[in-house]
Amino acid sequence: MTTGIEKPQIKAFTEAAALMRGERYWDHAGRPDEIVEFLEALGGALAEVCYQLARYGVLNQAAMDAYREVARIRFPAAIPTSAEMILLVPLQKKIERLRAGE
Repeated sequence: MTTGIEKPQIKAFTEAAALMRGERYWDHAGRPDEIVEFLEALGGALAEVCYQLARYGVLNQAAMDAYREVARIRFPAAIPTSAEMILLVPLQKKIERLRAGE
């Protein structure tokens, strides 16, 4: 039985998690530009995580729909709620607020 570490995606996520855990308490207070840069980079990785969550059906559809409603994420009803919608939309809104100086 293999550990799967040789697979590129597994290796990338394992290494990224270790690096991020090692810098969890990185001090970016008072540096909105660094926060925006970090959140944009996180968004790129999060998009890939969302793809995998959807691919393997990790998130409960009813729970995602409920979050969409509570968080007031507005999309046409014909567009199904997805991991991307409930995770990336709020992230992008936060980035926009930081850029606006809020």
